[in-house]
Amino acid sequence: MEYDEDQGYAVLELRPCAEEGCKILLCSCCDQFHCDGCGQAFCIEHRILIDSGPCCDPLACCAVCAREAEPLELAPPPIAPAREIETPKRKEAA
Repeated sequence: MEYDEDQGYAVLELRPCAEEGCKILLCSCCDQFHCDGCGQAFCIEHRILIDSGPCCDPLACCAVCAREAEPLELAPPPIAPAREIETPKRKEAA
């Protein structure tokens, strides 16, 4: 909280969007996100959602991290049918 001659006012810290070439300044009240890949703060216009499967929320990534993301194989590979193996019979003791 800062004060001038008459009253107090809030001072919000501003920081630039981490996207190269973007001139938007972000404050704590702005629509923004932190990239799930690199952790930097970006304005909401640079958010790319990456599907992370049916049980999870999508990942919010910047353009660089979205390009580096590898798609997940969500379906397990098919299982080959098992072969029946004949086991030797035990000799019964008399």
